[in-house]
Amino acid sequence: MATNIPGQSLRGFVAVSLPAETRSYLWEATASVRYAHKDYKWVMPENYHVTLLFLGDTPKKDVPAIRDLLRRAVSGFSPFDMSLGPPGSFPSRGNPNVLYVGIDTGAKEVSSLAMRVRESLAEASYADNKPFSAHVTVARASRRTKAPGLSALTWRTSFGPVETQEGRRPFRVQEIHLFRSELRPDGPRYRPIEGFTLGG
Repeated sequence: MATNIPGQSLRGFVAVSLPAETRSYLWEATASVRYAHKDYKWVMPENYHVTLLFLGDTPKKDVPAIRDLLRRAVSGFSPFDMSLGPPGSFPSRGNPNVLYVGIDTGAKEVSSLAMRVRESLAEASYADNKPFSAHVTVARASRRTKAPGLSALTWRTSFGPVETQEGRRPFRVQEIHLFRSELRPDGPRYRPIEGFTLGG
């Protein structure tokens, strides 16, 4: 369902959301490293997602056209299963600036979906020529920290034990969302503008 959008523009992106049990698993699995490395800005679990296309500053007047293009992008694209993969980082060696968890099951499908979205929205001049990497960002190095104390190798082996493994199981991806990012002093908040059902 579409929502009202305040203001004249928004900071937008298109993404796949994660179900509650997957978000809970990821938050619990990273508990020990989050506690030990507070020099990173850790993404809150309600903000976990797989970005398909970052739009940046988007005039409000462009949103109707973006909606139409997203409906076309998902038309005929079948729902698929997706699951979390191993931890990774950007860069992959040394002290990383971004910590993420990759995608295992569904990596090929979500990459194809991202390509569909990117090709469609390029018609509205929202293009991204960077190679797509299916992942869930969980932390970023603080701008105040010049040399984070966490190495890429430590991060890749840092996941702690969790009581339930349900969050590792594949979940069904049946829709994507157009989000707006609200920047706040305590961190960004991501709000869905509208969902688009795959195959619709």
